Amino acid sequence: ANPSPGCSSHIGDTLEVLDSLGRSGALVVWTMHNRRPHFWPEDAGDALYARMARLASAVIHHSKWGMREMTEAFSYRKNAIHDVIPHGHYSAELTIREDRIECERRLGLAPCALRFGVLGRPQPGKRVADIARAFLAGAGFDRQLLVTAVGPDERLPSDPRLARRPRSHWLAREEIAMQVKCCDCLVAWHGGGSHLTSGLVADAIGGGIPMLVNADWEYWREIMGTAAITYVDGDGLAEAFATLTAGHIARGAIAAVSLRPAHDWTTVAQETARLFARAWRAPCRARLAEECP
Repeated sequence: ANPSPGCSSHIGDTLEVLDSLGRSGALVVWTMHNRRPHFWPEDAGDALYARMARLASAVIHHSKWGMREMTEAFSYRKNAIHDVIPHGHYSAELTIREDRIECERRLGLAPCALRFGVLGRPQPGKRVADIARAFLAGAGFDRQLLVTAVGPDERLPSDPRLARRPRSHWLAREEIAMQVKCCDCLVAWHGGGSHLTSGLVADAIGGGIPMLVNADWEYWREIMGTAAITYVDGDGLAEAFATLTAGHIARGAIAAVSLRPAHDWTTVAQETARLFARAWRAPCRARLAEECP
């Protein structure tokens, strides 16, 4: 849920629902995708997650790094089960009939030698404007930056190398598939705040393309491995935009495709089912039934 700033009644109602859920004795399995809700005030988001931590019988983390971060940040139930299950990839959802030329035509994109993509929903902490500045500082005119992770009212510099396609609503997977198909590499500068996981890895692995990402966020390196091309700061990002070659991108693409088996939804589903079975059979269930099945 995304309460507007100052919407204390919504926040209070949400916490009250969690209290009721705790009193019900229901088994709660929590998938920790975020560090805190993206659009909540920081203190309220921390309070929500602290309450969830006390409630959850099992917790799914999307990375070992994320599990370390969150188990240090919150006090979970002593008998809670923690497991690392990766985010699945979207290869099937990204398979479309249209070729890249047709996708470029539909999105109104001029052909270029290399296209980088800053995709996804507009969210706090994505540093989209910083990425755009670094791109314009380093990239030649044979390169293009496709930016969809901005709202209609967000402004970016005007430059023919920068293709701004604002996003104000949920997109169908076909629309996202066209955007990914037009990109040779996805770019991100996440970290801190509310981010713990990025769904962009599902698009990169599914689309078979590498990511250009900030080195100080350990999540990228753990999940993307050699499909992650890292930079340290804005100057490093500008240099990467200037010097990355089609060969670098091709090697990263091979690495991204190799990650698909571990991120296949069938594998993820099997691991999730095993976790649910463990949680159901855990001693904490004994108070809800005379014996655990």
